[in-house]
Amino acid sequence: MTGSREFLVSHGCTALLTRCRAPIDESFERGNRVVIRSGRGLELGEVLCPAEARPEVISPGELLRHASRDDESQAAANNHRGLALLDDVQRSVEREFLPLLPLEAELLLDGSRAFVHVLRWDTCTLTPLLEELRQSHGISISFQDRSKPVEHGCSSCGNGGCGSCGEGGCSTGGCGSGDCSRGGVKSAAELTAYFAALRAQMESRLRVPLA
Repeated sequence: MTGSREFLVSHGCTALLTRCRAPIDESFERGNRVVIRSGRGLELGEVLCPAEARPEVISPGELLRHASRDDESQAAANNHRGLALLDDVQRSVEREFLPLLPLEAELLLDGSRAFVHVLRWDTCTLTPLLEELRQSHGISISFQDRSKPVEHGCSSCGNGGCGSCGEGGCSTGGCGSGDCSRGGVKSAAELTAYFAALRAQMESRLRVPLA
């Protein structure tokens, strides 16, 4: 892998893939923890393998360096911030009776932006909630709708498709500026058992503290 200049890197809580151009003077191997600049921003990732042909089917990015101890510490701190954000989202969902199930929240490595992954089963207006969360947490926040299928090959840009509600997620389009009327779920009742099982599974894995 030493001679390769591009690698496939997995990153994010949904294991996104980005094709990253690596520095010429550094070598990388499978399993290395690295810092990349993806379409979403600065992130920690893990090297999978040298990139093959057809780069157009995977989002391009830049492999900046091997992850340091400071990078890992920052990622751990961001994880705690993400859990606090998720708690706030859950409380707001319950207070406003929003048709959403918050799944997970993740922050970019530099802490400049957060992505909240949700399942949605009915129309909703999220602009007031997003403004409230931005003010209380001091960062840009996007909702990523995981009830929608990926519509193209982009794996990490966050600009439409990719399971998001619109450009940059629901923060600048889709349910962030109007409603979430798109999607394949016909009613909340159809997914009650599924959501209950998913909630139990996530709680057992200690990934999402849902009240």
